[in-house]
Amino acid sequence: MIKIAPSILSADFANLERDIRRIDTADYVHVDVMDGLFVPNITIGIPVVKSIRPTTALPLDVHLMIDRPVRYVETFCQAGADIVTVHVEADTEENTGKALELIRSQGKRPGVVIKPGTPAEAVLPFLDQCAMVLVMTVEPGFGGQKFMPPALDKLALLRGVCAERGLSPYLEVDGGVDAVTGPQCAAAGADAPAHKDYLGSLLGLGLERECVGDILPDPESPGCAYAFVLERVAPLICDELTSVGRFSASAQRFDGPLPVQPPQRESRTATVSSLRADAVLAAMLRCSRSQAEALVRGGRLEINHVPVSSAHAPVYEGDIFTVRGMGRFKLEALGGKSRKDRLFIQYFQY
Repeated sequence: MIKIAPSILSADFANLERDIRRIDTADYVHVDVMDGLFVPNITIGIPVVKSIRPTTALPLDVHLMIDRPVRYVETFCQAGADIVTVHVEADTEENTGKALELIRSQGKRPGVVIKPGTPAEAVLPFLDQCAMVLVMTVEPGFGGQKFMPPALDKLALLRGVCAERGLSPYLEVDGGVDAVTGPQCAAAGADAPAHKDYLGSLLGLGLERECVGDILPDPESPGCAYAFVLERVAPLICDELTSVGRFSASAQRFDGPLPVQPPQRESRTATVSSLRADAVLAAMLRCSRSQAEALVRGGRLEINHVPVSSAHAPVYEGDIFTVRGMGRFKLEALGGKSRKDRLFIQYFQY
């Protein structure tokens, strides 16, 4: 079974609970922990894992990109992690084995991770202890990198060794997974692609191997994130798929083939007097505030797939505006005030 683990690195951290709830049809929540030592970036830690645990019933797949993780694995488990993976490069073989033992002693699922430059053989001493093996397909630390093809050979080797030993850990890949590399990873043996940029606003897709078909260009972040098209499709994206004539909601199937590369979208800029629904909608539709307010009152506006009844509702960067009969817009960026005390926005239309 192929599973999807959207990463919270793509979330709006001011609305983390909201964005996590949007992926309730995914299989895991992927949590990237970076300490600024093992990788040249700092993200989140134990308090955030503890805070998000009550917000979702999905397993928390915690990827520790930290130095000497044996010091902290128990605490992450106690904070709410369900799966904890540690890098084989982050400590000695003895301490890595001890970290896996500690994770399992907490009743959680342990796993190891290897960087692109680390041979697959580095996993073998730990394979019997692992519920998951994560093969990095980009250098850990930052998103937006290109997929590194040598990872495919590692996946094939590990899948073969697991078969020989009678083991069945999940093989997870992380980074650069798109319409081309996604099927390659699955063919090589990957079970769980973790997407840093998976559906920019963190919409989720549930996945089942027997229904794998075409690859779906991400309707929210084309060009950077994709998901496997399967039988169980999140209701939130059915409108997007139907609008491009590819998805039959009644038959629950796609009339492919879908394009490998999605069309480019041109961003536009505008100025607004406030970051309220009516002001931003008026700028996007190039109509008056009163016309935009009438659309809201008439029940024609949804923001992030939720009906909006108040023209004064606040809006935020990354919000998706759906205006029934008029189109869909994404608010990409917010800018500072101009000389006339107006705010700049950047958006694109589907």
